[in-house]
This record gives sequence, structure tokens and C-alpha cells, in this order.
Amino acid sequence: MPEERRLLSTGEAARHVGVDRSTLGRWVAAGLITPTRRTVGGQYRWDLEELDAQLQDLEQRGADQPPFARELADAPRHPEEPS
Repeated sequence: MPEERRLLSTGEAARHVGVDRSTLGRWVAAGLITPTRRTVGGQYRWDLEELDAQLQDLEQRGADQPPFARELADAPRHPEEPS
């Protein structure tokens, strides 16, 4: 049986990435990233490995994205990492 990973709230995922939770919401609305799940109540749930992979893909394509997505490439990957 495959191991289930813990899915995080948008706030927890945003802290992991080092951005505000509203930023993740904007990126979802713009179609730049996709949450792992959406609850019945409409809240997003995130698998960190999937989110990191999506963000890495965005960083590699950075120049082809809208201006606010470029801020992603410049943002630290984790809050404890220096800019």
C-alpha cells in the first residue's frame, strides 16, 4: 500500500515556499500552479513535493510567464534560505 503524504493548508505551503498565502492563490488563479486537492469547502491542499516540482518548472520557464511569476524565481525557496 503506498504511503500517504500529509497535505498542507495554503498557509503552511506558503510558509514553506516563503510567500504570502494570497500569492499562492493568485498563482492558482493564473494557472501557474495547481493544488494537490480542493476540499468540499473550496480550500486548497498541497503536497510539498508536488508544489516544489511545479515551482521548479516555473523557475526554468521564468521568462515565458507573467511579471508576478518572475518574482517566484527571485523568491527564496524556503523562509530560512537567504535571497
